[in-house]
Amino acid sequence: MNQPRTARAQTRSRGLGILILLLCMMAAACSSKAKTAAKTSATPSPTGSESQVPALTATVVASPPPSPSPSPSPVARRPSPSPTHAVVPPPSPTHAVVPPSPTAVSSAISLPVAGTYTYGLSGTYQTPLLGSTQNYPAGAQLPITFSNKGPQGGGTEIQASASSSTDNATTTTTWIFQPTRVVVTDSTLTLAGLANYDCTFSPPPEILPNPIVAGALPGSSWSTAQCSGDVAVTVQGASTIAAAGKTWDVWTVHTVLHYQAQSSVNVTVTSTTTFAPSLGTVITSDATTTGTVAGSPFQNHQVTTLLSAP
Repeated sequence: MNQPRTARAQTRSRGLGILILLLCMMAAACSSKAKTAAKTSATPSPTGSESQVPALTATVVASPPPSPSPSPSPVARRPSPSPTHAVVPPPSPTHAVVPPSPTAVSSAISLPVAGTYTYGLSGTYQTPLLGSTQNYPAGAQLPITFSNKGPQGGGTEIQASASSSTDNATTTTTWIFQPTRVVVTDSTLTLAGLANYDCTFSPPPEILPNPIVAGALPGSSWSTAQCSGDVAVTVQGASTIAAAGKTWDVWTVHTVLHYQAQSSVNVTVTSTTTFAPSLGTVITSDATTTGTVAGSPFQNHQVTTLLSAP
């Protein structure tokens, strides 16, 4: 790919923001394909959900105070059938414990319904060449359109496209939701009229277990002529959050992803997302991206929250 001119590099850096969000979702949110994932905090026992158990209050049964002893009787007395001391049942927890909810153990990931999911977008992005940091405009939104492509690779192929007038770019990412996991197979970043960044992930890295459970996934890496990288995913726990006018059971997923495209893009994305297994996608995302574009350093911080879903 030819070295971009300054104006193009600036646009490319903004376009990279969308790629970052998708990669972020790829590591957690996009697993929403079955998805998101979840859910957040959530659900993944995987994310280590906090389970509580019905409070069991220890009960001590004390025998009534002894009554005055009767005068000795010449008749032999039978031993009393009950003990003369206080009866204390086995000790029970003194703290409130609540039975774990089904989602605290594991959550099967649903396929996301085809349609557009709109996210509120806030945070900052930096132009690599100029080094200036800018805020996303108030009310900025990021629409992501999901489509079900049908059976593929031992599962169902799900594709999502994200576009933003702020970034002047479109990112398309494809996953396969298999019975035991969700993997990402390829992505394309298109900068309107300027350039395309295509990447086929081989072998496809796992971004979520299915069903979701708390714990760290084995590290995954890929390398092709177009791109290379690695990703580490940890499902931290389950929780419940409110967004888009509803309450969602979610799993919190922490992801660290390193991505390199040819010699132009070299980035590391650290993200924490809440994935809703019932929705098959991410509810919220907080991601920080650092790296270089065409040799110029940059850093972005993007925060997204689901505003509406099909």
